Amino acid sequence: MHRHLRRLGGLLLLAFGLLVAVGPAGAQPPAPDPRFGAIENFWVPEASRELGVGFERILFYWREIQPTGPDDWNTLHVLEEWLVEADAQGQNVVGLLKNTPAWA
Repeated sequence: MHRHLRRLGGLLLLAFGLLVAVGPAGAQPPAPDPRFGAIENFWVPEASRELGVGFERILFYWREIQPTGPDDWNTLHVLEEWLVEADAQGQNVVGLLKNTPAWA
């Protein structure tokens, strides 16, 4: 009798452990929280989505965006895909402009 109860208890414990480890079926990632952000999470957008990141900081290097003067624009410095991905995930983008070009 005790032997059967131990087996049953062990099976129930194992089943409970598997349920906890797997989590609820079809669990959705948390909604983006605007108070919680990440720096340059465009490198791993899946992780930021799973964590509920609400905003992303991207560095914009002025000396690379306008290298030789105000009329010289390098629009490839920040990839548009990064901005589109952040928007698709409901994340705001906080841009940080740094590095003054020599001409300025």
